[in-house]
Amino acid sequence: MNRGKWIVLFLTLSVLGGFAFFVYSVVDTVTVVVPNAYALEWASVFVIEHMEANENRWPTSWADLKDEFDRQVASGHAPAPTWQELQSRVVIDWDVNVDSLVTADPKKDPPFRAIWLSDGTNSHWEGFEPNRKVLEYLRSVSCTE
Repeated sequence: MNRGKWIVLFLTLSVLGGFAFFVYSVVDTVTVVVPNAYALEWASVFVIEHMEANENRWPTSWADLKDEFDRQVASGHAPAPTWQELQSRVVIDWDVNVDSLVTADPKKDPPFRAIWLSDGTNSHWEGFEPNRKVLEYLRSVSCTE
């Protein structure tokens, strides 16, 4: 093969590789990144709602958050993930000491690790890191008490 054919082959393979990467990125975003971000958002919202309703006590299991999930469904604002999907995508440390969370360094990102994704990634909406949301809530209630 002469040099011109090698260049054409290289360019063709480069374009095909770029297209394959683009397709992979779109599929990954639609099937993993976005659902993970929704799952983290809803899990943190449910933890905060549970604490609001229970004198700022941290939930002890997924069962403690089921009422919050059901209220969202009943209100017509069904969360993006199903109950089973939420539990499979998100890990919550059920043994958290809430008093230690309040004293976390807000400059750290995240300030602590109490809610995270089971796949080890860090997909969350801009400005909605779940642990930061919990810290903001705890600091807001500790200032009013």
